[in-house]
Amino acid sequence: MALLSVRREAMGKWGMPDTFEGKVYLTTKEAATYLRRGVGTLEEWRRLKTGPPYSKFGTSRKACVLYARADLDAWVTAHRRETGGG
Repeated sequence: MALLSVRREAMGKWGMPDTFEGKVYLTTKEAATYLRRGVGTLEEWRRLKTGPPYSKFGTSRKACVLYARADLDAWVTAHRRETGGG
């Protein structure tokens, strides 16, 4: 339910759809929930240029940042580690 309310808020504030050209886009808060990390963690990753790809609309600190869910999935897969089991 919280995810749905965040999406409605994002739509109202930015007037942008959740999907574009077949891709699903998430706000920073939604992406943080999806990755089970804090919003501050994603903000820090953006600052350090170490996190998943994102799109930023605007130049201010309050600019709209969106993450394509497919990019988040690919980023998680790229950071997968195998155990050494035997």
